[in-house]
Amino acid sequence: MLLVRPYMDSDYEDLEINFRDAGFARSMLESRENLSVLVQRDPDSIIVADLDGHAVGNVYFLKTGDAAYGYNLAIRKSHRKKGIARHLLGRGEDILRNNHMKKIHFKADGNRPDLHEYYQRLGYAPTGKIIRIPYMIEMAKLL
Repeated sequence: MLLVRPYMDSDYEDLEINFRDAGFARSMLESRENLSVLVQRDPDSIIVADLDGHAVGNVYFLKTGDAAYGYNLAIRKSHRKKGIARHLLGRGEDILRNNHMKKIHFKADGNRPDLHEYYQRLGYAPTGKIIRIPYMIEMAKLL
């Protein structure tokens, strides 16, 4: 059974696998110590999709004012196309609403129109903001 819960230190090795499977640069995964500090400050800043005791998906949230920025959404390759990202993002959005956030932003790889379509199916829309290096398109959703 899939459980969405806050990140714990014991999830770190699973996040390494998720990041690798997502093709993220190794430098994007912060140190175990930095993640510990992050979740001490805000326990909901990293949530994971736990399946049979393994974090097979993860997403981070940075809250600022009444908006949040989602990043590092990664689902383990062997668990893609099963609704895990949708479930993880839905739970994350619920958490953000409960924290009085009004909007969420994500940056999607500008070279991946499939990601743009995916976010749009979840209710996100392009903001028109483009980041040149690396080429990213900002998507946002009102909560």
